[in-house]
Amino acid sequence: MARSGPSATVEDPFTKLNDRHRLYLWHVTQNRKSKEIAKIEGVSPRAVDKILLQAKDILGAADRFEAARMFSLHASGVEGFYPGTILPSPPELWPLPSPLPTAEGRMNWQNWRHLTVWTAIIAIAAPLTVGTAALLLFVLSLLIGANPQ
Repeated sequence: MARSGPSATVEDPFTKLNDRHRLYLWHVTQNRKSKEIAKIEGVSPRAVDKILLQAKDILGAADRFEAARMFSLHASGVEGFYPGTILPSPPELWPLPSPLPTAEGRMNWQNWRHLTVWTAIIAIAAPLTVGTAALLLFVLSLLIGANPQ
């Protein structure tokens, strides 16, 4: 099944499987070993292994069992969504979680974005707080009549 549109066309790897690949993968779904498949089909076990290796490579599977599982799902009409192809949703940046443990969330679930925002907040807020406190002390000293010189 090929997709059309502006993106690159992707060819369905199952169309590249021949009848022998399909037959041997079906035998693997029945939990048969190479010797059993060879005896049933009248070929050598080495030939069975070679065909199953080709099928595995065509489908991009890790081993013959994964290839057989993929083939079985494809034959039954189930679309395969594999965890490696589904991107996780990005974590929410706002509302910003507290950097301190709370009764609701004792664990620290912050990621690098949260840490970056908290660092920026602290870097801006700390000098402003110190400056405001110094200004407040200066104003209070003027109010009580202290000479700032």
